[in-house]
Amino acid sequence: MRKVVTLIAVAAVLSGVCISASGCGKGKAAAKPGENISNATAAGADAPFDVRSVLQVEAPEVDPIVKELEPWFGGIALPDPDRKAFQEFCRFLAVRYRCDRAIHEGHMSEEEVVAVTQPFIDQLATLGKPMEEVLIRLLSGRKRMEVEKRSESLCREDPEVFGAIVLWTQKSRNAIPLCEEEAKNTNLENRRVFVRALGRIGDPQALPFLREFALTDPDVDTKDEATAAIQAIEATQRPKPAPEPAQPPAEKK
Repeated sequence: MRKVVTLIAVAAVLSGVCISASGCGKGKAAAKPGENISNATAAGADAPFDVRSVLQVEAPEVDPIVKELEPWFGGIALPDPDRKAFQEFCRFLAVRYRCDRAIHEGHMSEEEVVAVTQPFIDQLATLGKPMEEVLIRLLSGRKRMEVEKRSESLCREDPEVFGAIVLWTQKSRNAIPLCEEEAKNTNLENRRVFVRALGRIGDPQALPFLREFALTDPDVDTKDEATAAIQAIEATQRPKPAPEPAQPPAEKK
């Protein structure tokens, strides 16, 4: 598994102007699954790589991810707003898949990938309640799936990780029980991400869990994440110092 924690640490501090996936690099062919991005985006061997091309995913790239993740809902049909939010999240995963190939082919660094995709995450967060409900249902359903079915439905990307990022961007209090449950996951990287999500959401109701977690988790780095999350939440609870009273003007001599 790629080192998602390092990438997320960078993503958490980046911001930028929202980039529309439909408005960049028009006229370039989409890379098909398994195809080198350079073959689909460059007119010739010497053509420069356009980082915006990673945003140009099309249906053949998104549809397989939709198919892989749909079983996580347990056969429950989604209303239209939730369906749209789900498809947008799958489109983002397809973009991330392109980004991973761009890194592998030496076209982009992880920092460049974050700079391109963080605005997409911010855009997903603006979808509000439908996106929040879809991600909570999606990740909760993933947790409930039988082991055999989970192994058959492994998405090429990390929906849990990127779902956590969108939820913490939304400051979703409703996601706190899910994050606490996922923080007990046996997957070490995912545990750290969901502990971090609790700190980013910033709600004090997560403090009892985080305090116990910081004392009992066997992994030192995960305990450090819990401690950092506690400090982040407690910092928001401290009262702001009262402004100093204005000094009277000095008397003229």
